[in-house]
Amino acid sequence: MNTHEIPREYIKAGALDTPARELRELAKSAIVAIRRRVAENEITPPDVLQLLSRDLKPEVRIAVGLSLFAPADIVARLIRDEHDDVRHWLASAGYLPPELLEELALDANPYVAARALRTLDRLRASAGRLPNDRAA
Repeated sequence: MNTHEIPREYIKAGALDTPARELRELAKSAIVAIRRRVAENEITPPDVLQLLSRDLKPEVRIAVGLSLFAPADIVARLIRDEHDDVRHWLASAGYLPPELLEELALDANPYVAARALRTLDRLRASAGRLPNDRAA
């Protein structure tokens, strides 16, 4: 692949008018940035997100997990991802269901757990609850 093809494919991977069949092909790209961009695209079909959620590169799985358009079952699986970075990034996503953030707050990795707790505290504070009020 020459360097002139990369930007065109990258743009197609994120475009809202790219047909699903092209997104399926772009999701198989050897270039990580293109696969990540497909994962970020709001029109990417769920089956493609499912494929990308099992990508070998954590940055692609992170993009799937952070997508507002990823199916709940995929996100629920990714909060248990083997790679700490995936769980750490998801722990900062205040739009995740609270039960998933609560699970991340119990993560074996102290950085992941701390980030999830900070996210939960931030959400509670914005809801009018005190950040130290973890009872309930």
